[in-house]
Amino acid sequence: MSAQSNPDTAPTTGTSEGQMYKCWYYDVASESGTCDTPRNMPYDELPERIQRIKDKCRINRY
Repeated sequence: MSAQSNPDTAPTTGTSEGQMYKCWYYDVASESGTCDTPRNMPYDELPERIQRIKDKCRINRY
């Protein structure tokens, strides 16, 4: 897997971070069958990349 296709190592800019977060969120929700899974996931259990995006974009609700 190249750095560009790996969300944990790919560089991010502006809207690509939001898009990456949305893709992760809906992938997790789809796999579990409910949006409650990513919504209620403790911060320390989130992938490191998603933690950084949430911090940078100030995503506090989900």
